[in-house]
Amino acid sequence: MTHEDAQTRLDRITDLLVDDILQTSDKEIMKEAEEDGYDAKNEAKKVYNLIQKTMFEHGKAKIEEAQKRSSAYQGNAKPALKIPGAQKRELFKTLSSKGEAAGFTLAARKEEDLSDRDIESVLEDMLELGLIDEDGNEV
Repeated sequence: MTHEDAQTRLDRITDLLVDDILQTSDKEIMKEAEEDGYDAKNEAKKVYNLIQKTMFEHGKAKIEEAQKRSSAYQGNAKPALKIPGAQKRELFKTLSSKGEAAGFTLAARKEEDLSDRDIESVLEDMLELGLIDEDGNEV
């Protein structure tokens, strides 16, 4: 008999045992357990507690993994400007008027044509490059 034949037979026996157990009523299983000297209610409680513990540990592991991903993501987060929106446009005007003297150049677009989001994006880039700090001060 080959290993494959033995495995096939073992799989069939396992399938038959599982089918037999699934077809047995709870009362019959409890009765058999008591006949074998087990306290069926206590055994059921142990199994229940084991399942609860496993579910808790699995949930805990998922939370820890999510926290690791969150920490990694937060570690990659860009610094944020701490100045209000209205002041961002004024800061942008000030910095763009200094131009190359301040160590950077800006694309040739009229400031009036830029949306608040465009200005915020440029300022965030400048912050990320280390040209300004979170308060908008030149570094």
